[in-house]
Amino acid sequence: MGPGDEISVDLVAQWGGPASSAAESGGYAYLCYGPNLAVLDVSDLANPTLLGKVALAGASDVAISGNLAYVAAGAGGLEIIDVSNPAAPVRLGGYDTSGNAYDVFV
Repeated sequence: MGPGDEISVDLVAQWGGPASSAAESGGYAYLCYGPNLAVLDVSDLANPTLLGKVALAGASDVAISGNLAYVAAGAGGLEIIDVSNPAAPVRLGGYDTSGNAYDVFV
C-alpha cells in the first residue's frame, strides 16, 4: 500500500461504552473503561464475550506480560492485576506514583 491508497475497515462487533485503552494477548482483550479493567474472550471476533472485570481507582492504559496486567490508574498510580484466571482477575498490588499515571509499558 502507498500513500492515498484506500483501505476498507468493517465493524464486526462492539462491547461496552467509551474505553481509554486495550491490549490483546492469547485470544483475550484487556479493556480499560471508566475505573475498570475488563477481560474479554475475543477468540470469535464477531462475538466478544465478557469473562471478568475488576474495579480499580482508575484505568487509563494497560500492558500485558504473561499472566499479569499492568494498569495505569490515573491518581491511583500503577495497579498490578493477576489475570491467570480471566473470569476472576485479582488485584495483587500497586505503586503510588506520587502523581497521575496515564501510560504504562512492559
